[in-house]
Amino acid sequence: MNYFYGEMATPAHSFGYWVVYSLGEIFGALLGLFFFFCARTLKGKAREGGAPAVFSEWIGTFVLCMTVHLVVNGSPGPLGALGIASSLMVMIYSLGAVSGANFNPAVSIALLVTGNLPFMGFIGYFVIQLMAAIGANGLASLFLWGNQKVTLTSDTLMSQYGTVVAAGTGDWWSIVLAEFIFTTVLVLTVLNVAVSDASNQYYGLAIGFVIVVGGASVGSVSGGAFNPAVALSLDLAGLFKGVGFGWSFVYMLIELLAGIFAALIWKLCRIEDPEFEGMEKELDEEEEDYEGEE
Repeated sequence: MNYFYGEMATPAHSFGYWVVYSLGEIFGALLGLFFFFCARTLKGKAREGGAPAVFSEWIGTFVLCMTVHLVVNGSPGPLGALGIASSLMVMIYSLGAVSGANFNPAVSIALLVTGNLPFMGFIGYFVIQLMAAIGANGLASLFLWGNQKVTLTSDTLMSQYGTVVAAGTGDWWSIVLAEFIFTTVLVLTVLNVAVSDASNQYYGLAIGFVIVVGGASVGSVSGGAFNPAVALSLDLAGLFKGVGFGWSFVYMLIELLAGIFAALIWKLCRIEDPEFEGMEKELDEEEEDYEGEE
């Protein structure tokens, strides 16, 4: 391959590159088939914490967290948030029918509060999402083995406020406010477009673009996690690189509280009052009678 682009490689080397790439792509295709089999054919109730749903949550959260790691370690620029949002969107469209595509403990706790996810389903999702975050950190480390750029170095993407290291350049007040506000917006969007209006086809795009908005708005302040699993995964990277550990627990608490807050807002916005429903029905009947008289 390099040979045809004018680089210093022999045809034999180019053929060798083709073989290596082809084998990697074939292995990837087989792995994708295996994941499809596990998500779509395993026995168990989808969307209720069964084996297919839990496995789907692992895949989606893993891909999201790994994308975050690779974007952070590259030169993301303005496209960084878009890349992360796109990975989330793709996983939502791929696996939403199986597990509901939470991929975020803050979303799962909101579904628990609103009665759209049973308690044991929430526990299963929460545990598997954190396990996926840990696994994504490990695979990302293999990708970046020998890379001179250090994940979340203290002089670039991390700031120290007091004795606690965090994934942004803002002080703790700014970080807490940023993570709470945009996690609330993210979860509220999920509840409205993927729960209340679940028959649409734009829900993945709407949810993904919340990440774009949040990353562009407060990414430099808090790191733009908006997800306890993402926060834990990045925090573990900092631990292995020796730049501090523990800030993710603050993020996780704030984001879980934001998920509960978003669920309460959603309930208020879509409250079902029997008295109000009766009044609305009477008004509709009066309007029909008036139109009939005309």
